Amino acid sequence: MASEIRVDKINSLSGVGTVTLSPTGVDIAGITTVATFKVGTGVTVSSDGDIFATGVTTSTTFVGALTGNVTGNATGLSGTPNISAGTIAGSTGTFTGDVDIADKIVHTGDTNTTIRFPAADTITAETGGTERLRITSDGKVSVNHTATSGMAPLSVKNTDDDNINVFEVYNDNGNNSGGFSQASDGDGTIFAKKNDGTLSVMFRADGDSYVLGDFGVGTSSPQDAGLTVENSSEARLRVRAGTNASNGEVALRADGGNTQLGTWSDHDLKLVRNTTEVASLTTNGISLPSGKGIDFSATGDASGMDNELLDDYEEGSWTPVIGGWDTATYYSGSSYYSGWYVKVGKLIHVGWKIYYQNLTTASSSNPHVRISGLPYNSYSVASGPVGHTRFDIPEFGFSGYQLTYLAANDSVLYMYKHVNGSNNLAAINATSNYSNSWTMGTATYYTA
Repeated sequence: MASEIRVDKINSLSGVGTVTLSPTGVDIAGITTVATFKVGTGVTVSSDGDIFATGVTTSTTFVGALTGNVTGNATGLSGTPNISAGTIAGSTGTFTGDVDIADKIVHTGDTNTTIRFPAADTITAETGGTERLRITSDGKVSVNHTATSGMAPLSVKNTDDDNINVFEVYNDNGNNSGGFSQASDGDGTIFAKKNDGTLSVMFRADGDSYVLGDFGVGTSSPQDAGLTVENSSEARLRVRAGTNASNGEVALRADGGNTQLGTWSDHDLKLVRNTTEVASLTTNGISLPSGKGIDFSATGDASGMDNELLDDYEEGSWTPVIGGWDTATYYSGSSYYSGWYVKVGKLIHVGWKIYYQNLTTASSSNPHVRISGLPYNSYSVASGPVGHTRFDIPEFGFSGYQLTYLAANDSVLYMYKHVNGSNNLAAINATSNYSNSWTMGTATYYTA
């Protein structure tokens, strides 16, 4: 006989187990207790459920729940034996070929922690029943989310509404040396630290950002203690309002031939100290606000010096009017008059020229000749001669240079002449009508 079945005893109770003998073999259904069950060579099932395998051929098939111990010579399993069972339990398994798994590998006693194969060419890892890691067929790795379309090769989603460091790097000293974090409102921050953990670089999406140390733009070798901007042909540090220069732009520029600081828009450049404008660059040049100027306090000082601020400069014209002391003297006919002045700080220098064909005195009560219309009043605590005047009035009985007098806090020049044979001055009076005469002169005085 090529093979045999030896049965010491068969218990076949109704509803428990059935053993049927047929020409092709033995069919066992239900729960059947046997003392020794031997099939072929090297396979033995004992009464306590143990299966002993010392040499199993390819024709051997096990079907059912094998809950006992499978022992014997593992190398004796040859060919492609098929073991089909609800549960196979053991301590250590060694496989020299592939292990095929339909979906997941589950942690014993922790069934919501798994390694899964949910789709073709996809691996995931779950903890607490939630997917934490996914690797797709195109090599993308996503953490805490499943979306991969449009994502970077490595993408991380924050699952916490609080501030969190999404990605961190630690050096060999155990100190955090940098990373990326997310604020509770979703804004991102990139940061870097020194070897000792001191924060030195911070770039916030919304908030203060800084670099503690030298920083270069267009160069990997910035100058010490500052910001360096370099370019092969032109370097420009630009500050702009909006997206175009028409909204205002100031720049520091170097193009190889020039070094420039100014605006590249139709705006004035304001120089401001402690929120107060002290000067500005306008279409006319340097403009100084009222009360501001060029300070010469660094220069040597005389003992009576009380101010070293040059705060004003003007050039302009004024209208000289010739008349009497208390009543204006009118001129008529073809006449010419002009006046000019220069103001440097408080110092005023004026000049004039008047020509008239007919000069008529309106009143003879005080005909002292005067010229009114000075551009600034004189200083309030000083008066006296301020210049020389050239007259050519034949009717006066003289022609030549005379003195001009300016009273304190006044804008009228009064004309005087030397008295013959003395050092005294006498007023120049106009007591009658004159014609075809002229006067010209200059005066210098201080204003308040």
